[in-house]
Amino acid sequence: MSTGTAIGLVISFIALIISMFLYSNDQVDKKIKKAIGNPSVLAQLAKQIQLPFIIIDEEGVYRYELNTQSLIEDIKIDRNEENEIKSITIIPKEMLDAPPIVEAINFGMAFAEPQQVKPFSWIFYPAEENSLPFQCKPDQEPDPTKKLVKQFKITLIKREK
Repeated sequence: MSTGTAIGLVISFIALIISMFLYSNDQVDKKIKKAIGNPSVLAQLAKQIQLPFIIIDEEGVYRYELNTQSLIEDIKIDRNEENEIKSITIIPKEMLDAPPIVEAINFGMAFAEPQQVKPFSWIFYPAEENSLPFQCKPDQEPDPTKKLVKQFKITLIKREK
C-alpha cells in the first residue's frame, strides 16, 4: 500500500467520524425540539424545577399549595395579646435541605432569620424593624370597608429523591 493510499484512508476515516458526529448531534437536536413541543414533557420538567410552596392566610388556612402534601406536617401561627402575629412555626415531616422561606405576599412584613427548633421545625419571628425597603402600590386602593386577609407564601427547599 502506498503512502497516498494510507493518507487517503486516514482522511476518509476522519471524515466518516466527523459525519457520524454531525448526524448524531442533529438527531439529538431534533429529539430535544420534539420534546420541548410536547406539553406532558414540559409539565414534568416544570414539576421538577418548581420548588414546592404553600400560601396560607393569617389564620393558618391553606389557600393554595404546590407539591407540599408530603412535606408539611403542620403550620402554627402564634399571636400576642394585641392579636398581632408573634411567630410562625413550620413543622415539616422530614428534614429539609435548607430553612423554608416565608414571605408576606399582600402586606408589608419582614421576618428575622429563622431559628431551628426540634429536629426538623423552624420558627420565624417578625423582624424588629418591620417595614420593607419598598412596597408595591396596588392599581386600586383597597376598600376600607373590607378587612385585609394577610397571606404568606412558604417555600420549601427539598430535593427529590
